[in-house]
Amino acid sequence: MTHTPGPWIADGAQVHRPGFGCIAECGFGAGRYEECAANARLIAAALDMLLALRACELMVSQDAAPPDWDWIREVLAKAEGNDR
Repeated sequence: MTHTPGPWIADGAQVHRPGFGCIAECGFGAGRYEECAANARLIAAALDMLLALRACELMVSQDAAPPDWDWIREVLAKAEGNDR
């Protein structure tokens, strides 16, 4: 089994795939919305983080060209909610 194809977008405490609907909902109860929203952002960034990690692994294991560091910084910002 494979995962739902991307892109994944955080929308509050939910993660959506455009045209597909909600693929994940983060919830811990009343008063924890910010934590739930941060979890959703991390989940939404997971596919990009996987690609970034693969690019880094390729660079190290096969002495390939370095990955696009600006893109990797964008991925990190997305995961941390600093991409807005």
